[in-house]
Amino acid sequence: MTEAQKPGAIYPPAGGPNEEQVVACTRAFIVGDYGQARKLADGVLARGQATQEEKSYAGEVVSRIKMDPLALGIGVACIGLFFLILALTL
Repeated sequence: MTEAQKPGAIYPPAGGPNEEQVVACTRAFIVGDYGQARKLADGVLARGQATQEEKSYAGEVVSRIKMDPLALGIGVACIGLFFLILALTL
């Protein structure tokens, strides 16, 4: 299976006014620097001169990076349970 055939893969648009920022966002996403990727994607979304393809790509990057609310809720519940157990055993 070639990279072009991978299901669910996203590819940056080429030739837009924010091409350098989109490429930098892609590189940050690939190497796992999600904070920088989110910052660059938010920058593309905030610019008025971005093409629709660039905005769509940046929105997809942000949606793939965002925190899962269920995982966050479970994590908070586990921390709360940990402190409850500590309080009851001491």
